Amino acid sequence: MLPDELDIYRATVLERFWLDVAWLWEEQPKALAAWNEIAATLTGQPPAQS
Repeated sequence: MLPDELDIYRATVLERFWLDVAWLWEEQPKALAAWNEIAATLTGQPPAQS
């Protein structure tokens, strides 16, 4: 499976899980901020402040 036109990888096994491919190439990754974005879409809640 390849990323979509927005460079978002959407998992096929973990329903609704996605990953912004650009996060993989950040010089200083912000793992908690990335997780907050993913979790917000999974729960329907606004992203938590990090």
